[in-house]
Amino acid sequence: MRIIRLAQQPVEADLAPPGQCPRCAAQAWHNWGRPKLRKIVDVNVTHVTTQRYRCKRCGKTVTARPKGVGRSGRSHSFMALLGVRYALGLSHRGIETALGLFGHRVDHVSS
Repeated sequence: MRIIRLAQQPVEADLAPPGQCPRCAAQAWHNWGRPKLRKIVDVNVTHVTTQRYRCKRCGKTVTARPKGVGRSGRSHSFMALLGVRYALGLSHRGIETALGLFGHRVDHVSS
């Protein structure tokens, strides 16, 4: 019998400005708007705070999210959990049903 351990990356609460600007590689940022509370799909966390930053050199704006959260609104550990369940043989509808039992709304088309 094989045991699969999923190395989960927990969602961190602290939020730091981005390192380098993707356009001009500068590291000078200032806040652009107010921090926003965003709803995410995760086993342990339901909301995270995001913040927009604007580059002082070129004006590009980027959104800083906590580690472990992507653009899709789902945490990286939740997406890995979906992948493991699919690899174990659950269909998309099976994943939808299994996670629905624990109160997580996942559509079978997008899982």
